[in-house]
Amino acid sequence: MSNLTVDTLTNQDVQLAKAWVNFDGTGTVVINSAYNVSSITDNGVGLFVANTSLADNDAVASVTANTLTGAQVAKVNSVSTTAIDVTVVNNGAFYDASLVLIIAFGN
Repeated sequence: MSNLTVDTLTNQDVQLAKAWVNFDGTGTVVINSAYNVSSITDNGVGLFVANTSLADNDAVASVTANTLTGAQVAKVNSVSTTAIDVTVVNNGAFYDASLVLIIAFGN
């Protein structure tokens, strides 16, 4: 085991994720793990909204979404401090992926 000793720790908050979620979008949506995401709204096949709990001052600067299969594509449609809207497609058709990953960075 190693020990870490720090004399001064600088706030690097802008380099940390503001919100992230790992969920199963098949059938009834199940959040596997999350940070600052309270729930996922299922708006139909391949249409998901991650409901976030970010403070107003946590401006979201960058968001990415992904799935684990090469044929599946996750696209971020819109972002706010309360929601991240994502669409998942597989070979051009809306698709409920078994694993969807979303991560948001900000101030």
